[in-house]
Amino acid sequence: MAITLTEEGQFFSTDKDMALGIFAKQNRGRWQYRMDSHKGGLVASGMEPAAFVKRFWLRDDFEVTP
Repeated sequence: MAITLTEEGQFFSTDKDMALGIFAKQNRGRWQYRMDSHKGGLVASGMEPAAFVKRFWLRDDFEVTP
């Protein structure tokens, strides 16, 4: 059970089988995390997805999907 990123860039919890409402996008080589897929409020930026999951959700189970 883990948190992954969907093809649309939304974080998804596999253990709860639900989208988590935060979107990740790489912009000019830098990761950005927003409440909406395009112009939603910026939550964080500059860290890798695994580091964001650890800091935002306090979880260590981010998995990269193929």
